[in-house]
Amino acid sequence: MEKGLILAIHKVLIFAGIMLLAYLYKVFSPNIDEKDGDRLTKIVYNITLPLLLLYVSYTANIPKDMWLVPIIAFISILLTWGVIKFLFSGLVPHDEEKLLEITAIMGNTAYMGYPIVESLLGVSALTYAVAYNITQTTTFLTIIYPTLGGKGKKKKILSPPLIGFIIGFLLRFIIPLTPSSWASGWDIVISIAETVGKTSSPLIMLSLGLITNFTGIIQYIRFIFLTFVGKFVITPVIHLGVVLTALYLLPLIPGMIQLSHMASMAIMFQSTMPVMMASVIYASGAHLDSRKAAAAVTLTTVASLVLIPIFYWIIRMIF
Repeated sequence: MEKGLILAIHKVLIFAGIMLLAYLYKVFSPNIDEKDGDRLTKIVYNITLPLLLLYVSYTANIPKDMWLVPIIAFISILLTWGVIKFLFSGLVPHDEEKLLEITAIMGNTAYMGYPIVESLLGVSALTYAVAYNITQTTTFLTIIYPTLGGKGKKKKILSPPLIGFIIGFLLRFIIPLTPSSWASGWDIVISIAETVGKTSSPLIMLSLGLITNFTGIIQYIRFIFLTFVGKFVITPVIHLGVVLTALYLLPLIPGMIQLSHMASMAIMFQSTMPVMMASVIYASGAHLDSRKAAAAVTLTTVASLVLIPIFYWIIRMIF
């Protein structure tokens, strides 16, 4: 078995073990419930993820082809949206079709995407993952969500993780301009960001375990099946088509930046992430059934722990 695939399975088993421990702890402890998972999620979103991205954007090399990722992601997401609307229009009730546009398109590209990409491709690939996540959020809130009856919010786009990434990038220019006597202080700041940021992966898995709830899921089985088709088949297939087109078309344009295989794989991994947790909030904001969205989040997240090694093997075979 390929060494990389063994690593992917190993990482996923660790993530699954952490989720299972948190879930069992919630089941057998009367003092723990989903609200504790929500609190932990807020800690990750507002503290550990911003610090991780601050550290990455300060220390990692910013590849030239990172600027291609938003373009490729934007095209892929809009194409996915169009295909989802075309395939499911008339097949399901209108409200359910709109909900599928959320659950099939919006992947958990931050909470799960960042640690998965980092674990399987290395820290240098995180810049691509961030570029994809920013594009996904911006495209959804400004173009897709308003058509579903929701209202996009600028504060949702300018998120704490994005702010952390921007601060880390600015520190590249600020720190060299400060007195040399400040060097040890800056080292402490960066070390804190690194240490706290690296807790993001286990903490978010604990959070997912605490949030997971299988109650009443069976009644939404048809909707969940369609979400699986949209999220784990249609979305990655369309992304693959756009990425391969970029890989083979861009070299034909003189002087054009070329898309690297690392960027291609990061985009593909992000496209295979399960339904994002915020889809429950987005569904509620668009007056759609948030319970169906919650069921889709739970089952796609659990299923992704099995699918990630499979997607890893397929992606590595292609790229």
